[in-house]
Amino acid sequence: TPHLVIDHAGIEGANTVALDRAAGMVAVVEHLIGLGHKTFGLLALGGPARTAQERLAGIQTALARHHLEFDRCTESRDHLHVRAGDFEHGRALATIFAAEKKIPTAFLALNDEIGVGALHGFQTAGLHVPQDVSVTGFNNQDICAMTTPGLTSVDQQIAATADAAAELLLAQFNQPPRRRPLLRTIAPALVVRDSTGPARR
Repeated sequence: TPHLVIDHAGIEGANTVALDRAAGMVAVVEHLIGLGHKTFGLLALGGPARTAQERLAGIQTALARHHLEFDRCTESRDHLHVRAGDFEHGRALATIFAAEKKIPTAFLALNDEIGVGALHGFQTAGLHVPQDVSVTGFNNQDICAMTTPGLTSVDQQIAATADAAAELLLAQFNQPPRRRPLLRTIAPALVVRDSTGPARR
């Protein structure tokens, strides 16, 4: 039966179109390193979910390219707060980090909601974004353009994903069954806004 799974690379035997989340996070970290950042706070990126693990792999890849050790350059406080809602979780993690004497200069969130929550949390704690800390999200939802400053994020390329899905699905009609499943990977796009800036001295 002609079929296609969208955005879930991991179902054995299924034809799939999926965003390259690791590449998206590579782009984020490369952007931040280019701004002088060498220390990174990870917000909700320590979970077992595939989407989190793919993002984490991208961070590790980007740091390795610049000869930066993951364990020395990254910090997480996920274990100090139970994730019930994303906005509140991001705010809580930012509050925990802000209360410490020395914190990373840039923060990478699992998604935009957590990133926005963290942005507000840092601002409430008296820190300026991006002068004191840079904050990024992932998915590039509309809310990214509604915060002050706007949130730097990774666009999921939904239109390109839909186009690729339609193309692959139509190509299966009236064709013999494939022995190997099709897999099309979609390249993400980094959308830079004002929540990221040069690392503080």
